Amino acid sequence: MINRPTTIGAGLIVLGIGLLLIGQQTLVVPGSTRLAATIHNTLHVPWSAVVTFLLWRLTGRWHHAVFIALSIGLISEGIQLFTGRSASLADVFSDVLGIFLATALFALYRSSCWRTRLLPVMGALMITGFTLWPIVMVYTSQNWLMAHTPVLFDASDLRGYYLADITAKSRWVRGTPPGLRITVTDRKWSGLHLRELPGSDHALEYLVLNLTVEGDAPLQLGTSVSYWETPERGWLDHWLEPGSQELVIPVKALDGRYPFRYGLDLYLYGYAEQAGRSFILHRVYLR
Repeated sequence: MINRPTTIGAGLIVLGIGLLLIGQQTLVVPGSTRLAATIHNTLHVPWSAVVTFLLWRLTGRWHHAVFIALSIGLISEGIQLFTGRSASLADVFSDVLGIFLATALFALYRSSCWRTRLLPVMGALMITGFTLWPIVMVYTSQNWLMAHTPVLFDASDLRGYYLADITAKSRWVRGTPPGLRITVTDRKWSGLHLRELPGSDHALEYLVLNLTVEGDAPLQLGTSVSYWETPERGWLDHWLEPGSQELVIPVKALDGRYPFRYGLDLYLYGYAEQAGRSFILHRVYLR
C-alpha cells in the first residue's frame, strides 16, 4: 500500500488513464502492412502495464489496480463493437500479459533480497520476449520472402507461417515433406491468406501450389488474387483429386493485365459445403 495522491494528483492520473483509453481506441500504427498491424497489436501489452501502474498509484492497493485494469481491458474491447472495429480475444490476452508484466515489475520493486527478485526478473523477461517475438518473426519473414522471390510460401521454413493469415483450422505437419494442414470450416473465406507478396522483376507465367488433398474424394478449392493497384480480383475454382499434387495456374487466368509485376495478396480457400475436409500446403511459388 502507498500513500494516496492529492486531489490534483488523482485528477491527473484519471486524465492520463482516460487519454490512454482514448488513444487505444483511436490511434493506429501508420501503414497497412502486416508488420504495422503486428506492432499495433503488441502495444496492448505496455498499454495495459502502464494503466495498471497508474491505477496502483491512484488506489494505493495492487489487487485493486489489477482488478480495475482487467475490467478496463474487457470494457475497451467491448467498446470496439460500437466504433466500427472488432473485439479480439487476442487483445484481451495481450492486456492480461501487460498486467502480468506490471505485476512482475511491482514484485521486483517490492523485493528487498536478490533471491526474491530472481522470479519476477525471469517473469518480466519471458513476457517481454513473448511479446516481441511476433514482431521479430514478421520482420525476418518479410526479409526471407524478398530473398526467396519467387517463392511465396515454403513450409520447410517456419518463417513462412508468419506471412500467412489462417482463416481455417490449421496445424503444422512435420515430416517429409513438411506442410501446413488446413481444415476447411463453414466460415467465409475459410483457408489461407498470403499477404504482402512481392512483385517480380520480370513476367512469370505460372503460379504453382504443391499440396496434398486428404480423404478419398475430390476437394473444391478457390484461388483469388487482389492487387494493391486495383480493387479488381481474379477468381478461379479448382476440383482437386485426393493425394499429393502440383496445382499449376496460368498467371493470365488470374489477371492477365498485371502478371505479378506488382504487390498482391493471394487467397486459397475452401467452401462451406466441404467443411471438415482438409489439405496440406507444402509450397507456393512462381515460375
